[in-house]
Amino acid sequence: MHRPHRDQAKMNATGQMPAMNETDSAPTELLPTSTTSPPLFDQGGEESNPRYWNGILVLVFMLANVVGNGLVISVYFFSIKVCQPHEASIKINKAACLLLCAGALFAFICLPSLVVHSTQRIQLKYGDQVVRVVICRIAKKYDHSAIQAVLSSLLTIAFVVVLLVTVTYYVHITRALRNIDLPFGERVATPVKSDSSPQRKEDLPEQPPGPVQEWKVPASESSYSISQHTFRIFVVVTIVFTISYVPHLAVLALLNIYHMDTEVMTSMKRFFLELAYNSPYISTVSNPVIYGFAREEFRQQCLQLITLQKYRARRSYF
Repeated sequence: MHRPHRDQAKMNATGQMPAMNETDSAPTELLPTSTTSPPLFDQGGEESNPRYWNGILVLVFMLANVVGNGLVISVYFFSIKVCQPHEASIKINKAACLLLCAGALFAFICLPSLVVHSTQRIQLKYGDQVVRVVICRIAKKYDHSAIQAVLSSLLTIAFVVVLLVTVTYYVHITRALRNIDLPFGERVATPVKSDSSPQRKEDLPEQPPGPVQEWKVPASESSYSISQHTFRIFVVVTIVFTISYVPHLAVLALLNIYHMDTEVMTSMKRFFLELAYNSPYISTVSNPVIYGFAREEFRQQCLQLITLQKYRARRSYF
């Protein structure tokens, strides 16, 4: 029985031979996605799933803003409690309402920046293969435009406001504590004169002659100064904010000058680039962690949770 030729078996319905693939004749730098490892994301088009990515952006914006606003509200009521200790504490319903209002305000500032963002396809190098993935970047039609500059400025303001308001509250706390706390040299026991005292002067023990010694409190045994504590926290937060936002500005400059998104990078290099591009969120999310670990009680609770001390104590009790 006559068998058809191998080339004849490849003929299509129109009777024409299929076009020869370019990769069969010469190697190419960028391999087709069908011959490489599975892509990280769907490659359905140049702007793949823009609604999906915009939804992720909305979620990231809202989470960062809720964390930052919760920090500001907690610091505000902490300052009220320190400056006015006799005032009643905040109730949970009032705190929730304030958090929602603050979140809506910052969302109004941040969400318009989603208009200028879209998806962009980049190339990643995995060994000898190159795959194409999707990242979030400013849309080409809004790149270097006035709208992009205005919305980026609004986003910067949203991050800076959280820091400035927090610093303002801590300044008020420090001033109030300076008015309340006495110097260590003045924390001595002084005799109190009272005419209604039942004891007479001759009944009191005789004092030795010479100058009266003051009971000075050693610095090592004194309580930790809260004003110094808040100042140190402020310094740490400022450093974290600077370290978080400077890489973002540097990456923006590099992207505009060297067009790094068009380069084929390794996954590790691209990871650090995207981490620096999204670094402003580090400041907002890390500030509550800094405030928490700055407190001795919080550190002790974390240590007990990690070492399961409470669980072991309950088991030994039963």
